[in-house]
Amino acid sequence: MREAWHTNEEKLYIIPQNLPTVEIDNYKQIAKKGTFICPYCKAKLYVKSGEILGNFFSHLHGESCEASKQSEARYNKYEKQKKNDTPRQPHIVALINDELNVLAKVYPHVTVNPGYLN
Repeated sequence: MREAWHTNEEKLYIIPQNLPTVEIDNYKQIAKKGTFICPYCKAKLYVKSGEILGNFFSHLHGESCEASKQSEARYNKYEKQKKNDTPRQPHIVALINDELNVLAKVYPHVTVNPGYLN
């Protein structure tokens, strides 16, 4: 899974891709201290990295909860959809996100989250 709850910062954290090996090792050490937990089942998460899947969070022994499996499926679908986007799509999305972020400051009931998390 790509996202985890960061217990120190108390917010949803999405692990970056294309990190140097040193930074990946730092994330792994931080995760061993229990800093990252599953936002759905509150289980401790570990950081793993590989050539095919990149950097990701994992439950202990790969025993992921059903909600995290659904979130990962949404993420994969979202990535497929992004490949079909037109070249102008990222610019349009950025404009809409900017507008929504301004509205979120004015209206407390408006929140802005990455698409696949919703």
